[in-house]
Amino acid sequence: MSIGKRIFEAIEKIQANDPYAALTPASIAVDATSAKFYSHQGRSSYKRFVRENFSFISRISFGGSSIGELRVPFSHPQIVLDSDGLCSSEEVFYHVIRCGLLHDACLPSALTFNSSGLFSVENGILSLPTSLIYGLILAVVVCPSNVSESLPSECAINVNGNAHRMSTFWGKKSDLLAVLEAKKMP
Repeated sequence: MSIGKRIFEAIEKIQANDPYAALTPASIAVDATSAKFYSHQGRSSYKRFVRENFSFISRISFGGSSIGELRVPFSHPQIVLDSDGLCSSEEVFYHVIRCGLLHDACLPSALTFNSSGLFSVENGILSLPTSLIYGLILAVVVCPSNVSESLPSECAINVNGNAHRMSTFWGKKSDLLAVLEAKKMP
């Protein structure tokens, strides 16, 4: 199955209001994309992809606002916390989400998703905005190693009330960024 088909599967799950189910194909697409882009597969390339693209992922997720790095006070058996008791977004995406889904077929009960668009950690439960999944999907789409992938024409991203076919952005991060910048113009 191609990366494009995995992305389409993730989009269908999101549209069916099932963000948890969308994460499995999205995680597989990140795995395959990072292996192609960095020429090796494994945890280091997956984490590197998320880390190097987190500014873009957050920009998509939060409608223009960008977070360079996210560190949260979240504990998980596979994550070594830093000296401040925090872990990075790439650790959460890899160990908690990707590995949880692909090895255990579930996410831990200490991780939830919300539609409020906010991050929170309360009583050891990490709540992430569902919009992060859209950002992750689009980071895969715009990765240069995926330029030959495709999606059905009905897959679109809505920017400022205008629909843009997602397939036009495969491997073209600058084109998507130009569309996002154009929405800021009066």
